[in-house]
Amino acid sequence: MVQAGLLDPEPVLELDVVHLRETGLLGLALHPGFPDPPYLYVYYTYAPTGMGIANRVARFRFQDGPATEMEVLLD
Repeated sequence: MVQAGLLDPEPVLELDVVHLRETGLLGLALHPGFPDPPYLYVYYTYAPTGMGIANRVARFRFQDGPATEMEVLLD
């Protein structure tokens, strides 16, 4: 993230993402009313334990620092 013209060295979000063929980080969006509510939506591929790979849509609270409070919306 860039603040006051400087790149913050801390990442906004870290995810374990599977990256094979047409997988990986597939989408990223802010809520249309951002920053109120302060939501970041992420669509990505992950590896559930013992189940191969799957896609997920998750929502995070993105306010005053790194994204927190993951809520899985679609698995």
